[in-house]
Amino acid sequence: MKKIDLSEVNIGVIVRTVAALIALVNQIFAISGLQQIPFDDQAVYQWLSMGATVITFAVNWWKNNSFTKEAQLGDKVRKAAQEDTIIANKIERMLKENDEAAQASARKAA
Repeated sequence: MKKIDLSEVNIGVIVRTVAALIALVNQIFAISGLQQIPFDDQAVYQWLSMGATVITFAVNWWKNNSFTKEAQLGDKVRKAAQEDTIIANKIERMLKENDEAAQASARKAA
């Protein structure tokens, strides 16, 4: 199955797709005799607010939060590359320090 790169998808496509899914679910509820999705002003505000909160949370959490030592090392390498100061010895030293830290962590855990 092919991966979808959401960074290339137009926001309008996402909004229209979500709106179509809500309309479809609402129609299924109506046909089934279930309570339909309430669309009064307060409900719309609450749903939009919740959606904005969830999206903001997800983006901020996902956006390069380097928790692992490997990710932190990657940040150092990226920063050095952006500053054009990367040399082979510096990368090797960072990799060696990372390996030593990983080994020390493994020894502590054992």
